[in-house]
Parts: sequence; structure tokens; C-alpha cells
Amino acid sequence: MEAETRKYDIYFIALIAIILAIRLLVIGLSLISPQEAYYWNYAQHPDWSYFDHPAAASLLIKFGTILFGINSFGVRFGGVILSAIMAIITYLFVKKIFSSRVAFYSTLLLNVIWIFSVGAVITTPDNPLFFFWVLNIVLIYYAAKNDSLPFYLLWGLSAGLGFCSKYTMVMAFPSAFLYLLIDGKLKQIRTWFYFCLGCLMSLISAFPVLYWNYLHNWASFAFQTTRRAQEMSTLRLDMFFGFLGTQLAVISPFILPFVIYAVYKSGAIAIRHRDNRYNLLFSYALPVLLLFTLTSFRGWVKMNWPTLGYYSAIIAMCAIFEDKIKPKPRWMNRGWRKYALFGVSFSILLSALTYIHGFFPIIPMGSADTTTGWKDLGKIVGYYTNDFIPQTPNNIIGYEYKIASEAAFYTPGNPDTKSDNFVGEHGLSYRYWANPNDYIGDDFLFLYDSRHWYKPEDKLLNYFDFYVPEKPLKIYGITGKMFYFHIIRCYGYKGVGNTK
Repeated sequence: MEAETRKYDIYFIALIAIILAIRLLVIGLSLISPQEAYYWNYAQHPDWSYFDHPAAASLLIKFGTILFGINSFGVRFGGVILSAIMAIITYLFVKKIFSSRVAFYSTLLLNVIWIFSVGAVITTPDNPLFFFWVLNIVLIYYAAKNDSLPFYLLWGLSAGLGFCSKYTMVMAFPSAFLYLLIDGKLKQIRTWFYFCLGCLMSLISAFPVLYWNYLHNWASFAFQTTRRAQEMSTLRLDMFFGFLGTQLAVISPFILPFVIYAVYKSGAIAIRHRDNRYNLLFSYALPVLLLFTLTSFRGWVKMNWPTLGYYSAIIAMCAIFEDKIKPKPRWMNRGWRKYALFGVSFSILLSALTYIHGFFPIIPMGSADTTTGWKDLGKIVGYYTNDFIPQTPNNIIGYEYKIASEAAFYTPGNPDTKSDNFVGEHGLSYRYWANPNDYIGDDFLFLYDSRHWYKPEDKLLNYFDFYVPEKPLKIYGITGKMFYFHIIRCYGYKGVGNTK
């Protein structure tokens, strides 16, 4: 047993070293995505929280750019390091409750399956969210096992800090409650008291988000709840099958069915055999996956939203495979192992192709390509800024947050760009960073992407005295022309609410 443990410890160290080296190598070779540019813009406007998401992602990006400068590597460095730390925590914890073998294969899958592999090299709120989700699972396990108030308080702290990363962390509460319920701990008054104190700790540690919302009439909470509810429709089977298709794609059609089976099987083992290991994995998988599956029948669910639930489900799958398949007859054991090898190899190949595509495009994406052309846009915007608005280089309006954020990142000098709220629309977080009416009388460059068309352009006359379109910038990919960036000189800004 010690020899096997030592063997898998060495395998794990080698695995993490290789993955970390590859990720650090590739993160600086491709342009950042619009979402990353947007969160980088968060960091340029420090605040307690923001309209769309809390501040953790911006702090992670700020950390990397302080160390390595304003570039792709700096933006993504923090996320890569956080994913490596998360892998170490996962390995040590799963090794403790199961075995080094289960820990190694769990960590392997959680690093090569496409959604996890790509998520590690693109910095979004999911990076810190996942880190605190993993900590939350570990801490509630030891809190219940040791009946320990300090662990319950640390559990609450991790939940609060996770909430300061992304609101999806709220699912930690029903998951922890379900775990304690199945475990039977909630029969004890002391457990209720400790759990409530942990919840109070989470509320305290979520202060930045709560305070920002208090100052802004609860705008972010309303955006993430009321607006989402308004987007819900009647029963839509097409949305459900679309959701199912994306989940098969991002997890793998060869792995997802067994992940779903593992959720069911871990629940059965937890209830029938009172096994708290499987109870933990079941409780942190079912609520998340069930919520988003039910939501998909009435609304659009983004492909990454359910990913939290897959974390513990994949660990459960590896543990069940080890416990149930290994004792099978040799011929059956060999067949399952060949299938597992094929499934893992497919995931590695898919992730590798995605990494390569980031710096050497090999997959035709067409207008769906979100990382091509931004550096070219920055160069041309820099030229027009010097030529047209040299005294007011921040007077650049990007229609829709993506082009506004990328223009700020790739234009020389990193101008403080503006967005939709300067032409009468919401503007998301940009709404809180500049007051349009402070710029009345100024001239602006107005940018829009042909994939998010601003039409008719004559609407600009509601906000400017007149405008002069420049020749659009054509962006080409491996299949030819993909889209245009439109650049318009706008004169005499009228403000918002001051138009006739």
C-alpha cells in the first residue's frame, strides 16, 4: 500500500508539473477574450463589487498584471496558479478519504476534461469561485466529522469569499445542508448552532458585495435574479436539448453519462450504507446539476454554469470505478480500462487542440471567433485617437462591452473607454464608471463590431451634432473575411436625456 501511495504521489507531482508548465507556456501566446478584457477593466476601476459580478476575478487579474504587466500572460497568470493550488488540495483530500489512486485519476480528469482545462487558462469569476467551492467541500467535511466550530466558521468564510467571486456560490448552502441532513447531524442542536454561525460568517465575509449593492439600490442582485426570471419562458424542449448538447460537448460524450450515473450511485451508497464520503460528493453535485437541468426546460443555461456540480461528481465516478469495477472478472476489468483510456485520451486531445488553436488557429470559427482582431483594432484606434482626439484620448465609445473592453486593453496607453450608456443603453458596469453628461460638447470615436451591429447609424444623431464614418477594418481568419470593426468620428456630444 505504501509503495502504491508513493507511486501515485510521484505520478501526481509529474502531472501537475507538466500541466502547469504547458499552461504557463500557452497563456501568453493568444489574445485575451472579451470577458477577460472586461474583468481587466474591473481592475482599472477598483470598487467593492461590480454590476455583473463581484470583484474577485479583477483582484486575480490585478495580481498578475502587477507582476508581469498588462498582457495576456499577466491577465491569466493568477488563474493558472489558482488551478494548480486547487489540484493539490483535491489530490490531498481525495487521497485522505479514498486512496492515492482515486485521487490521481480524479485530479487527472479535473485537469484534462475540456471545460476544466480551458477554464484554467482563461481568467473569469469561475477561477476564484472554483477555488472556494473546493475549500468549502473540504471544510464542511471536517466540520461535520469533528463537530468543530472553527471548521464551521472557516466553511462560512469560504462560502462568503466564494460569493465575492460569483453568485453561484450560493449553492454551497443547500449542498452543505443536504450533506448534514443525510449525515443525521441536524438532529443535534449543537450542529444547528454551529451551522448557523457558519452562515453568519459567510454573510459577514460577503460584505463587499452586499455593501456595493446597498449603495446602488441592489442593482446587481436585481440583474442576476429578476432579469433572469423575466427571461424564463414556457416549457422549451429545444432549450433543454441545447443544454444537453453543450454539456455532452464540454464534459465529453464518453464521460458525461458515467458522471450522471455516479451522482445517482453516490446518493444510493450514502443513504443505504451511511457513507459520508459519498454523501459529501452527492450533496455537492445533485443540487447544482438538478437546478440547472430544470432551468434549461424554461431558459437558456450557459455551458459553464453547472460545472460546480461536476467537480464532486467526477470524484465520485473515479471512486465508484475503483470500488466496483476493479473486483470484476479480468476480461470485464480490461474492457472498462480500455474504455476509460479512450475517454481520457479524447479529452486530452480536445483540450490540446483548443490550446494550440489559441496561438495557431486550426479550427474554422468564422464570426464565432472571439479572440481574433483585437490587436489590429487597438492599433487603428490608437492612430485615430492621435489624429482626432489627442487631447481627450479617453473619449472612445465601444458599442457593447466586448469591443469597449478590448479597445481599452489593446489601444496604446490603455484609454478609459466608454460604452452603451453614452448612447442611451444600459452599459452594464460601464454605467457606473462615467457620467455621460460630464462630456457634453466633446468629440468621440465610436466603435462597433459587425457581429453586434449598431443600426441604423443615424441613431447617433440623437447624441451627436454630426458624425463621419471611417473605412471599416476588415478582420480575416483561416477561412477568409470574418467580420468588420466600424470606426466613426462623432462631433459635439449632446449627452443623455438632453436630446430633442
